[in-house]
Amino acid sequence: GVVEIGRVEIRDAHGRPARVVASSDLLEVQIPYTAYTPVSKANVLVRMMRSDGLSCFVLRTSQDGVPVSFDRGAGTVAVTIDATRLFPGSYYAVVWFLDANDANGTSRATSDWFEVTSPTSGLDHHDGVFEPDHRWSVAPSRQAAGTSPAATSLPHPAGASRD
Repeated sequence: GVVEIGRVEIRDAHGRPARVVASSDLLEVQIPYTAYTPVSKANVLVRMMRSDGLSCFVLRTSQDGVPVSFDRGAGTVAVTIDATRLFPGSYYAVVWFLDANDANGTSRATSDWFEVTSPTSGLDHHDGVFEPDHRWSVAPSRQAAGTSPAATSLPHPAGASRD
């Protein structure tokens, strides 16, 4: 190919190759390449795969508005993920270099397997794929203290007790 991808590495917050990362920690997918001829416009795709074959997320330079071109010679493309929020399990990254139209893959490579751990006990890969950033709110009822609530009718499944 015109651009060859080298060994894709998963790196930790300190830039070191990582085989284990916490779901709340920074993770970088580092993609070394060698361009044998210049490429004026290209796109890069990174897909995170779980051990059971589930695609957990896809990141694309084209969707993020990041222009990519390759001069002749060696270089590196990297994407930094502030916190994957992935549930514990085994994962690997699949990387594609795509043409200017973001349609045809020109080079493909994968990272080695790595493990994601979680500071929350009891979570495993059967619970889901990831835990998104989120907020909870709990507000007291707006009815005045000492008054009885208005009757509310809730649907009940067929055959369910109404006690």
